[in-house]
Amino acid sequence: MTDFFSLLADEQDFVVVNKAPNVNFHTESGELGIVELVREYMGTNLWPVHRLDKMTSGLLLLAKSAQAASSFGQLFEQRAIEKYYLAICAGKPKKKQGLVK
Repeated sequence: MTDFFSLLADEQDFVVVNKAPNVNFHTESGELGIVELVREYMGTNLWPVHRLDKMTSGLLLLAKSAQAASSFGQLFEQRAIEKYYLAICAGKPKKKQGLVK
């Protein structure tokens, strides 16, 4: 779709985009954030349901209404929707699992 994201799903209440790495979540320093970029592309208002850091690539869920965003937020709180992260690194980590700082 663009260098910043690809549109994976466009449903009645939400869209799912695959955010590229090095794209800000929020607009800053005159550079549009991912939510604004998708809003411009879709031509409609969108509400972020969760966020991804600038360096992180991956799927981002954006609601098409405040009510849908609230409903998705509740589902995340109830752990009915889960997020998974996969880290790719150079070299072998010292531990098989743990906190990355």
